[in-house]
Formats: sequence, structure tokens, C-alpha cells
Amino acid sequence: VLKEVYEFLKAGNNGNKDLWTWFENNPKFREYILSRSPRARNNDEIFQKQITNYARSFASAKISLLRELGVVKDKRNDYRIVGDF
Repeated sequence: VLKEVYEFLKAGNNGNKDLWTWFENNPKFREYILSRSPRARNNDEIFQKQITNYARSFASAKISLLRELGVVKDKRNDYRIVGDF
């Protein structure tokens, strides 16, 4: 997933809302959340709320990792690629 986030950002996408949407629409991510939440399997509203919340958490975690690795610019809300992955 980290490599996919890197590729997404490398393609010119920059901003937390773009990344949140990418996670929310990512089939692997959606399946992961659905497989871990029995409540979400039976309720679309709960599933959508979980997708929204987890997308933000996962995006933040992946950006933090990429910053620590020196791949993404070390500035808040700036996801430009500055190094190789």
C-alpha cells in the first residue's frame, strides 16, 4: 500500500483530500475494512463511515512513513515527492 501511495503522489496528486478519496475508492482498502468489521458487512451506513474515518487515519500514517523515509516533503499538507522510494 505504501508503494501505491507513493505512485499516486508521484503522478502529481498533492493534498490530503485527494489521498483520502484515493483510499476511500481503493478496492483493496475497502475489502480490508469490510473483512475486519462484522458490523460494516450488514450496514452500508456504518461501512461508509468506517471507510471515511479509516481513510484519513491510513493516509496520515502513510504520509508520516514517507516523510520519515525522506520521500515526501517534510512540510504539513505538502505531499510533493522529494526522494526515491
